[in-house]
Amino acid sequence: MRVVAAALAYFCIAFAAGFLFAIPRTLLLEPHFGPLGAVAVEAPLMLAVCWLASGFALRRFAPGAPLGARAAIGALWLLYLLSAELAVGLWLRGLYFEEAIAAFLTAPGLLGLAAQAICATFPVLRH
Repeated sequence: MRVVAAALAYFCIAFAAGFLFAIPRTLLLEPHFGPLGAVAVEAPLMLAVCWLASGFALRRFAPGAPLGARAAIGALWLLYLLSAELAVGLWLRGLYFEEAIAAFLTAPGLLGLAAQAICATFPVLRH
């Protein structure tokens, strides 16, 4: 249960930050830098938020968790995040499933996925 609670806390913080960062990224950065440039500017900020969020989640919900539990937290976090991003694409952006998946396979989408994969390792790296 501690693993699920830590992953959920980590997800909630990261998703909320990503949702908030999406507004200035879309309105302010994309017109000047394009979609890939905007994600490249946003990614280090999200990495920093996720580093801090993963530390908070571990301290609050899974202090002293062994390596396997921390790996599970990162894996669950990634599952929650990708599911939420897919849901946002389907319901808020009105995309079809194929379009939502295709968005992950663009250059900005792949950069975002790479950053998310790095963030999924943070619970393992933070101990």
